[in-house]
Amino acid sequence: MVSKDTERECLRRKLAADADGAPLSFEVNLRQEQRQYFISVFEPHISSYCMFGRLTVHYNGVKNNWHCLCTKARKSCPHKAIAKWHLHQLKQEIFTNPESFHKDPPPLRHFQLRQILEWTNKQGSFPFIPQRGKHLWK
Repeated sequence: MVSKDTERECLRRKLAADADGAPLSFEVNLRQEQRQYFISVFEPHISSYCMFGRLTVHYNGVKNNWHCLCTKARKSCPHKAIAKWHLHQLKQEIFTNPESFHKDPPPLRHFQLRQILEWTNKQGSFPFIPQRGKHLWK
């Protein structure tokens, strides 16, 4: 369950993201690793742990733990709450089917590896580049 204060804070951040024309959250999948989820969450304030208006929350499905740079382990924060909501909306099975955590990931096929390498070589960077929003210049 989520407290009313956390719910209000998440809603405030959703409204700020909408006003800035940025998504509140989205999954970042830089590598095909099962049971590891990375969610990019909108952060309206620039800080030492968030310089580009987004913060990445990591969920380790093997250990069932969450990590966010804004807080210590086992402490809650709005970013974790938003990431949990995001995953619950899109991948509810990871919370309801614990047996799915114990399956070995399928190996990448040769052509998949080749596509990843060719794309990275062609682009010269990773696929996630934060967009410049109004919040960066306030």
